[in-house]
Amino acid sequence: KAAAASQKSSKQGSAAASPGDDGASIPPTPGPGSLVVEGSMAEQLVADAFSESGVKGLVELVSEREDDVEVLTAAFELLASACAGSEDARGTAYATDALVKALSAMKLFEWQPALQAGAIKFIANMAADYAKPAGKQGAVESVVSTMRASADSYQVQLHGVRALGLLIKERDNLVRARAAGADEVIATVLDMHAGDGQLVYRAGDLQSRLETITEAEATEAVARVPESSKNPWSRLKQAVFTGQAKKISEGMLPGMHGISGQVAAKMQEGVEPLLNYMVERMRSAEAVRWCCDALATMCAGNEEVRARVIAHKGAGRLCLALRRHKWNEDLVAGACMAMTALASDHAKECGEAGAVTLVLDGMRANGDSYQVQTRGTQAITALTRGWAVNLRTAVDNDAIAVVRAALDSNPDDGQLQWRGINLLDALKPGQGEDVRNRALQRSFSSFLRRKDSKAKMGGSFDERKPAPPKASAAAMAEVDQMAQMVEEEEEEDDED
Repeated sequence: KAAAASQKSSKQGSAAASPGDDGASIPPTPGPGSLVVEGSMAEQLVADAFSESGVKGLVELVSEREDDVEVLTAAFELLASACAGSEDARGTAYATDALVKALSAMKLFEWQPALQAGAIKFIANMAADYAKPAGKQGAVESVVSTMRASADSYQVQLHGVRALGLLIKERDNLVRARAAGADEVIATVLDMHAGDGQLVYRAGDLQSRLETITEAEATEAVARVPESSKNPWSRLKQAVFTGQAKKISEGMLPGMHGISGQVAAKMQEGVEPLLNYMVERMRSAEAVRWCCDALATMCAGNEEVRARVIAHKGAGRLCLALRRHKWNEDLVAGACMAMTALASDHAKECGEAGAVTLVLDGMRANGDSYQVQTRGTQAITALTRGWAVNLRTAVDNDAIAVVRAALDSNPDDGQLQWRGINLLDALKPGQGEDVRNRALQRSFSSFLRRKDSKAKMGGSFDERKPAPPKASAAAMAEVDQMAQMVEEEEEEDDED
């Protein structure tokens, strides 16, 4: 292989090493047969596949190792590099369904920022020639969803903004981006990375292009919001932000009437009218729920709006809503969303209004509600981050038990598990360790089950050292036994 690689490198002509302006040697451009990677076994495996068969070899490797995060991460990084500036490489990637495989991996490993960043870079480079088919395959929605899920990952946000900017050059993708909620995601990027000139410039440009959407396209964007969404605000929110509040209030937009229309109109008037309406209708759980969702949307990524909400006692009014309607799970979830947005720079005021205690009460009252447990965990995290008084209040109100209950009720939600474990560690160092271990044991056991299932269907995980047929079953039983022992030990500790 080394000899073949050397021979191929020598045939690259102008790509071969040559003296630069300063007399230094310029290395050849990497290509099949000339790439040498030193690093992990996964990186070496990816480098070998590319050296032997180029882009086609990488795509084949992605198919073979579809459950291997390290291999997929390295493969998408290399695919992105290979397709940058090479029309032939992009053509090969598209012909071998590399886009489809990248989008599938993004859905399967939504909480793996390194993999997501590499896949998004690859999508961005493919958008140079294949923006329209990429949009039809779901690239726009996947990028927006990933940016929302990995809001703390700078690389995901940077490459996500670039990818969306390239994808929405196709007008149809612009509508897709609006329907997927790209406006909110970009607003969050601008808020979180205000000091990054490059990212702010790209995000600002993207935001400006999203605002060029026509009325007809805005209507289409509203229609594209999934009807299956459990949160009815998603449809109203899209309509409001596309300038159709008047149609909503007049009942001209299907599905938008009554209270939702009134809230939309107040939302257009501003923060104070919305909060006043909320107080007037405090006895109506339906009206207050819409107001909470509206406040959450207005406050997300907008520091000025958050300051006005606090100035008009918005934190206290949200707490009043939580106190009066703690058994209404939709309202509690909406109030937690609004509190999360406010707490980003007003945790003190929210805490003084009683937010920490009331959010925990709402989570206890709605223990079976996935939305309340998810939004509540986010709210407690935001309220206690960097504010010791709220942290102590949370601990004193048994937040550890509440968060543990939320994690136990939703063991398969990777996002909730990750956030909850970090919150437990913040509340009391070391509290999240046993939960983290159990999550790893469940993941490994699940992996073995999926592996056995795939083998029965005729698939293959391409094991380097094939194990006897009973080996995986034995390992799975051992892992399950370990998990059971850990749970029994915890029960004994709780009884003590």
